[in-house]
Amino acid sequence: MTYTLLSGHDASPFQAAVFDAVADPMSGSKIVKSVAGSGKTTVIKNSLRYMPAGASVQGLAFNTAAAKNLKAALDEVVAVAGPA
Repeated sequence: MTYTLLSGHDASPFQAAVFDAVADPMSGSKIVKSVAGSGKTTVIKNSLRYMPAGASVQGLAFNTAAAKNLKAALDEVVAVAGPA
């Protein structure tokens, strides 16, 4: 499947693999792990768009600053796409 990011760009093969996993309700928990600046927040934000209806999310961050940034990013997605 071809995925389009919120920015309008096509997803990379790596991003698409994450979206495929998120879209599969039987695939279990996911961890997005990578180096700083690699696009983890972008992948997480866009992944929400491909989650099965009724799915839940638990986000963990390594400190309060990262948690605030992640919450702001996720609030942005809800504002654009609307709550599930």
